[in-house]
Amino acid sequence: MNFNEIYWKYYPELFRFAIQLKVKETDCNDLVQEVFTRYLSERYKGKKPPEQLRAWLYKVLLNRVRDNYKRLQYSKKAEAEFKHTGMKHVDEQALLLQREKKERMFAMLDQLPEREKSVLLFYHNGLSYAEIADIMEINPNTVGTLIARSLGKLKEQLKKQYHELFE
Repeated sequence: MNFNEIYWKYYPELFRFAIQLKVKETDCNDLVQEVFTRYLSERYKGKKPPEQLRAWLYKVLLNRVRDNYKRLQYSKKAEAEFKHTGMKHVDEQALLLQREKKERMFAMLDQLPEREKSVLLFYHNGLSYAEIADIMEINPNTVGTLIARSLGKLKEQLKKQYHELFE
């Protein structure tokens, strides 16, 4: 694949992933662009493209987000700003319910340790176990166990806080 094909294939999902990591929408484009700049830089240095290109792109983005987060300390306001942009629904009640569900899920995810939160977001974004293992630098056999444990913890948190949903 040439660079344009790679860019247009992976840009949308990397952008969505950055949003899921609570990066301000205005900063997502810059961070994703930095990922592709890094890819081109590696290619110009004569390095072969990574075998697991998709996983490599996610890993670089995750590292960029972490670096940026440490420097800027994003606020909860970024998530709220994202939820309000581009949503034009006629049914206000359905919109409020959808927003409340997202807020609850993000709140639950935020209570998980970073490793468990990351594995669930990678899995939700459709990455394979091999890609997740490569990004997180763990054994591929461990990925399924980590996902199951993380989902179990998430379910327990939901049961504790919203027990009426499970009765």
